[in-house]
Amino acid sequence: SPARAVAWDVLCAVRAGALVDRAFAERSAHLGPEDRRLARELVYGVLRLRGRWDRLLARRVEGGLERLEPEVLDALRLGVHQLLELDRVPAYAAVDESVEIARAAAGPGAAGLVNAVLRRIAREGVRIADEFPDAGADPVGYLSTWGSHPRPLVERWVARWGPERAAALVEANNRVPPVALTPLGLSRDEALRRLAEAGISARAAPPASESVEIEPADLERALACVPAVVQDPAAALVVEYADLPADACVADLCAAPGGKALRLAVSCRRVVACDASRARLARLVENARRAGVARLP
Repeated sequence: SPARAVAWDVLCAVRAGALVDRAFAERSAHLGPEDRRLARELVYGVLRLRGRWDRLLARRVEGGLERLEPEVLDALRLGVHQLLELDRVPAYAAVDESVEIARAAAGPGAAGLVNAVLRRIAREGVRIADEFPDAGADPVGYLSTWGSHPRPLVERWVARWGPERAAALVEANNRVPPVALTPLGLSRDEALRRLAEAGISARAAPPASESVEIEPADLERALACVPAVVQDPAAALVVEYADLPADACVADLCAAPGGKALRLAVSCRRVVACDASRARLARLVENARRAGVARLP
């Protein structure tokens, strides 16, 4: 499917050194909203839980994961993530799509391996107690595999704060965060009202006074009914703390993707937004046009 093909392509690009947000934006631009949501979940889900999936896969691939071509390993990761994390994806679809990706990447032998490994997982399931180190006896091993965190980082956390606090940190890091929006040209209360009318669940997002939180799946619909930018509430605080007067002229010299510059554009007399990266500046222009809050040269 287009969504899975894009997700695999993004994972390959990230492995080659690309930044995940840029790689995803470039490769998913042609997808519709539903496919883009699935591709996003696959990319970020696989990257978030890669340590967990690699532990499961290594126990089922004879000779270890090191013998696999990286493109085939990414296909396996996509398949196991769908099997074990995405309830709405049928098992046959998760397996068959991953098999076709592997076939296109490395031929029929790789497709056969991916088919055998994923069908075994789909058939037998996974018992955490049998697959992963015991959390009490080996907290570092458990948190670095099931928790999917780098082992040296987990070792440092456990030594500094103990197993329970380290586990809480890992759990928090693995939680899928909501998406935060900063409304442009309207109050948070008005934004919440419009979102509610559109059937979108939203709530205030402190510490910023104007930010709102929505579920990731509602992002496209939310941006269609509320002029806003995707922005972490902490970043939104920069504009609040600056507290610039309405007649101010502002130069934002590192502006992309434009959250702060566009927020200032609705309250200040003039904002000149610059960035050293042409690609990131293009995202700023796209956001400005979508929100309709800035005059563009």
